[in-house]
Amino acid sequence: MPRAIPILSEFHNLSAGDLADQLGTLKAEIADLEARKRTIAGELIRRGVSEAEGALFRSLVVAETMVSTLDGQGIEKFRTLSRRTDV
Repeated sequence: MPRAIPILSEFHNLSAGDLADQLGTLKAEIADLEARKRTIAGELIRRGVSEAEGALFRSLVVAETMVSTLDGQGIEKFRTLSRRTDV
């Protein structure tokens, strides 16, 4: 019967420590890129640009929106407490 050939990942020869180092490096690079992205987007907003067309990409600035959520457990707790004090 033919044997299954194990599929090796591109990281199979790295130790757990090496993987941790690579992951940490990537996270740091992503954080730097996210900060740069926010800075560039902020500059577009500061200039009042709502749409920009580059040689490779197009950028649209979307208006800031308000987001809110409800604390369902908090509301239920408040309702329960208010019922007790209504007596």
